[in-house]
Amino acid sequence: MTVVAAAAVLTGCSGYRAYREGQAHLAEGKVQAGLTKLKEASDQDPGNVEYRRSYFTERESATNALMRRADQAIGSGDFDDAQQAYAQVLAIDPVNARATAGTARVADAQRHWAILDGAQDLARKGDVETALSRTQQVLSENPNNARATAMYRQLSRQQADKTGKELGIYPRLKEAYRKPVSLNFSGATLQQVFEALKQASGLNYVIDKDVRADQRVTLSVTAKPVEDILRLLLATNQLERRVLDEDTLLVYPNTPAKQAEYREMIVRTFYLSTAEASKVATLARTIARARDVVVDEKLNTLVVRDSAEVVRLVEKLVATQDVAEPEVMLELEVLEVSVNRLLEMGVTWPSSISATLSGAAGAGQLTLNEWRHRSADMVKLNVGNPMAAAQLRSQVGSANLLANPRIRVRNRQSAKILIGERVPVFTTVATANVGTAESVNYLDVGLKLDIEPTVSVDNDVSMKLSLEVSNIIETISRASGAQAYRIGTRNTSTALRVRDGETNILAGLIKRDEQRSNTGVPGLNEIPLLSKLFGGSRDNDSRTEIVLLVTPHIVRNIEPPGIGLQEFMSGTDAAAGAAPIQLGTPAPSSQAPTRVEQVNPFPGRPTMTPNAPILPPRNAPALPPGGPGTGVPGQTSGTAPSTPPRSSFAP
Repeated sequence: MTVVAAAAVLTGCSGYRAYREGQAHLAEGKVQAGLTKLKEASDQDPGNVEYRRSYFTERESATNALMRRADQAIGSGDFDDAQQAYAQVLAIDPVNARATAGTARVADAQRHWAILDGAQDLARKGDVETALSRTQQVLSENPNNARATAMYRQLSRQQADKTGKELGIYPRLKEAYRKPVSLNFSGATLQQVFEALKQASGLNYVIDKDVRADQRVTLSVTAKPVEDILRLLLATNQLERRVLDEDTLLVYPNTPAKQAEYREMIVRTFYLSTAEASKVATLARTIARARDVVVDEKLNTLVVRDSAEVVRLVEKLVATQDVAEPEVMLELEVLEVSVNRLLEMGVTWPSSISATLSGAAGAGQLTLNEWRHRSADMVKLNVGNPMAAAQLRSQVGSANLLANPRIRVRNRQSAKILIGERVPVFTTVATANVGTAESVNYLDVGLKLDIEPTVSVDNDVSMKLSLEVSNIIETISRASGAQAYRIGTRNTSTALRVRDGETNILAGLIKRDEQRSNTGVPGLNEIPLLSKLFGGSRDNDSRTEIVLLVTPHIVRNIEPPGIGLQEFMSGTDAAAGAAPIQLGTPAPSSQAPTRVEQVNPFPGRPTMTPNAPILPPRNAPALPPGGPGTGVPGQTSGTAPSTPPRSSFAP
């Protein structure tokens, strides 16, 4: 037993020594060494609650500090420091799930950072649209990426500022199709025009079997980009396209059946931070006309399935709605100023005198013999207050009850403040054949303030304000033992608009009581000159005023998105999100100066002279529709018409 006791004492001493060393290391900033010693103390003395509490508390504090450091390092692009911070967390707590996930997140963040660096380089070179596409890629993988969010807004503004209107949101053809050409056709077939575009830019095309190859086209454009001419050509002939790769197009009729067959659908999940998913879903259905929209209220996510054009349109709508709500700090100062004035002046005389007859048998008892021989000694006079006191007193008192709460409120949310107490009110309800039941209700007494702020873009704050001040004037007791209260209240409500940091004062809720009393010798106390000698007066005035000072301080106001998100093209009424039909969108500044390309649409015939418009030949070779040529089986591509087109040009 002695050996066991000695071992326990030694163990306790070593545990305490490790605990003290751990605390010393922590005080010196040596977190790892300190936690190691605290863990050693806890292991040596498992029953010591203080050792265990100290170890887990310090470990949690150190872990949180390292996690914050890692998040900040990721946000600034210092991935080595982030990796080191996560490694330190795992050294402290090997099973920490946040650090394990963070280690994997560093690799993704580093990859996203490299993508954003590349997007910045592209934006500097003038390729804003490709830079915007890569930024959207990062946001689709990590919607909370702060750098990608800021870049997306900046690039959207640059895109709008560069063109003055929204660029197309179709999959992009290569930049070679942005160079301008001049075309002049009158009654040419559709395939002739496509062949001319192919000669000008190397564009490959596949035509659906339901497209009329002999459809006539009249077209005259000068120095316009190939891609814009193509979009105009398709729109005016009820055709649609699908980009197969950067050099090849599939052309098909713009009918619902063909749209369902060729137009690809994509699924996009939007993770919303502040906006309500149900409201954004209504916006997506109404404005973007998205067909398949599913809302997850639990995760506050929006899942959209539609064409790429509609999904990109929904993406812009989400960017305009999912913004941080304004918040305001309300600095309130409530003062209840009470002033009491008391004035007492005069002489207080005895208020009552009584006489008592006393005989041998006692007070109030006389025999007939004593009555016949009565004397003044048998009468005793009793004076209630035998002294006449002169009063001359003036008392002035003031009390200021100050409440100075500060409360932070979101935009259009109500804030409630109650400074006082909740008084219980008992209610008894009697029911026939059942008995009585007693319930308790609580009545709020004191200062109650309701305020709802609305923050505007111009840093004004509109407020709906309601103020109530109440107090218990009287307690009423019933025979049954229940109590009721008579409540005095003063309340006001108003709506006002003030600037950020401007103090507004609400005052004038005044309660005033005046009491006058005059006591003294009847008759004499009413004579003006003798009233102060034969009587006294008491004047008591009380005045209470409520003053409320409200000062709003805007913590965060709404940040309107750039012009590229405030106004953008949304397609046509028949095709939401479709690319705009436009001509003359400038090429990126890094491209060579624009020059007009002259094209011979039919090889083997003389090439046209420079600066001459491109015209079809008078007699083109004829091939039957669906005959041999380029394309896929059952489709036509690059065939010439059997009927010569009209033209003013002769080779």
